[in-house]
Amino acid sequence: MSDYNQAISTDSQNATAYFNRGVAKSKFGDKQGAIVDYSQAIFLNPQYFEALNNRGLAKVVLSDYQGAINDFT
Repeated sequence: MSDYNQAISTDSQNATAYFNRGVAKSKFGDKQGAIVDYSQAIFLNPQYFEALNNRGLAKVVLSDYQGAINDFT
């Protein structure tokens, strides 16, 4: 996690660093934190399909089914 934090502090426009930190947060059970990071990755790169997919999966876990459907479509 600290490596991703460092990468983001060095380059706040690095969508991949936000995505990877989101993956790490999700694996540690922080689905809401992962959604925040996936959202930032998507903001920086609207075509980041992996981030959209992972954000949708996190929303399913949090029972935000409509949000998940929006991400998946």
